[in-house]
Amino acid sequence: MKGIQFRVGTEENDYNIKMSRAESFLDAGHKVRIQIMFKGRENAHKEIGFVVMNRVKEDFKTMAQVDQEPRINGRFMIMVVSPLPKDQRIRKFKKVKFEDLEEDDIEHNEDEELEIENLEGSDETKEGEAENK
Repeated sequence: MKGIQFRVGTEENDYNIKMSRAESFLDAGHKVRIQIMFKGRENAHKEIGFVVMNRVKEDFKTMAQVDQEPRINGRFMIMVVSPLPKDQRIRKFKKVKFEDLEEDDIEHNEDEELEIENLEGSDETKEGEAENK
């Protein structure tokens, strides 16, 4: 069994990355435990956790079935999902790998590289001047 953990305030991009990772676990045939951790005042608003869990359930409809409905266990809300049969799985979240990017897609700032070289060179000249004194 694999697991992913959310917080109540998990932002959109982090949510997408975690869901993509969970989909890859499901695609490999593993069950996934989804956990939401509450801290401090978040404990008074557990209903927000149910909103997040319902969103996860909706996003996993094409990849998984819910084995264990969301339940609260102390500071955590836990739900367990298992993968659908291979022929029924449809991924919703696509994973972008760094190797897939072409050299043109990666931005380089030559001015910053020159500034770094100049700064490194100025440190060496300062050391040389200190030795000459």
